[in-house]
Amino acid sequence: LKPALMAISDSHKKEDQIPEFVNGITSDRRVVKVMVELVRQRNPNGKVYIMESSGDGRTSRHLKQMGFTRENLPGVDEIIALGEDAPYRDLDSDQLVGVRVKNQRYTKMPKWMKNQYYFDRTYHAADVIISMCCLKNHANAAVTGGIKNVGIGAKPHNVYAMSKNKSLSLTTINHMGDNIHHFIHDYYSAKPVHFVLTDGLQGLAYGPAALGAPSYNAAKMNMRLIMASRDAVAIDTVHSCIIGMDPKNVNYIRDLSDDRSGIMATRRIDI
Repeated sequence: LKPALMAISDSHKKEDQIPEFVNGITSDRRVVKVMVELVRQRNPNGKVYIMESSGDGRTSRHLKQMGFTRENLPGVDEIIALGEDAPYRDLDSDQLVGVRVKNQRYTKMPKWMKNQYYFDRTYHAADVIISMCCLKNHANAAVTGGIKNVGIGAKPHNVYAMSKNKSLSLTTINHMGDNIHHFIHDYYSAKPVHFVLTDGLQGLAYGPAALGAPSYNAAKMNMRLIMASRDAVAIDTVHSCIIGMDPKNVNYIRDLSDDRSGIMATRRIDI
């Protein structure tokens, strides 16, 4: 299970930290809990992991801050902060898997990455990946949905962090213009998800973390939505329509549709 987690970073003051529930920035823990219960009904004996990689700050701290613990989530075998304690940029580590992408679009790859996309080995070996995202827009990627949640949010920090001491990955992956869309396309293509569940209880403008909003309350959108699909392209297409964005203008959605990774044509999507 890959919940969208973008909690307020370590550097923010305590009074700036977001509410634990229905905050529009992170997946509501109660929604994740229900998903765990549904998975356990279907498969009582398999391993269930919650795996996350925060965009800013220490993932394990954010997980704890938002209550993602085994005590609060019975049925979970392990909660993994992807790459947090692994050797920094040790590409030969047995904790990593390097993958080449056939229809690669991203062209800004640092040479030391050897033109490969790197995954945490446990994540890459999972039989089923469920992307649990929020309903919000994004300053660079237009839409934060089921695809971007893993296309950016599943990167192991030990490879993609900007330094040994920081989790922010903006200098490793170019986030400007088409570059972020191309990276999301490639990373997602290397390990597509099997199911998407959208926590749209609280939508969010000024995504991904209400930066630039007049206030946090002004950015919140009370949507009261829960959405789910086996087709990540289709559900992210609907995400785009809900927030007023033409999905054809979201490059990574359009490119994945062109690759036949899912359906973008709204006339073919039943809601």
